[in-house]
Parts: sequence; structure tokens; C-alpha cells
Amino acid sequence: MSSTPRTTFVYDWHGWVDVAGHGKAWTTGTVIPPVGTPYCRAKALADILKWLADQGATAAHDAIHVSITPADPTSGGC
Repeated sequence: MSSTPRTTFVYDWHGWVDVAGHGKAWTTGTVIPPVGTPYCRAKALADILKWLADQGATAAHDAIHVSITPADPTSGGC
């Protein structure tokens, strides 16, 4: 039994992004919310868009689809 706090859900996302110098690309990912901190879909989307910008990509808010899913209990990250 682990004493490490775990989240019970994650935000899976996918969508078309614009990659500077390359054009459109399909991308997917998962956001693992911090344990014990208020976190919502809007915050997940903001974090996704910030991460994309850090990677040199951009996307419109409506180009990214975010869904909440149960966390994999066997995953080390959750």
C-alpha cells in the first residue's frame, strides 16, 4: 500500500495545432492534475496551451478537445 497521494482522474486531450515552420499537426496528451489543489477543465486547457507554446506550437481554444477520464490505478504518475 502506497502512502503517496494519488489523483483519481486525468485530462486526456487531442487536437490540431500549428507548428511554426511546419504547418498543422495532430497531437494528443494527458494532464495529471496536482493532488490536493483545485483544478478544472479550464485550467487543464490553459496548461495545455502554455505547454504547446513552450514547444513552439499554437492552437485555438476550440481546436483542442479535453475530456476527463479515470486515472489508471497502475500508472506510476497518478
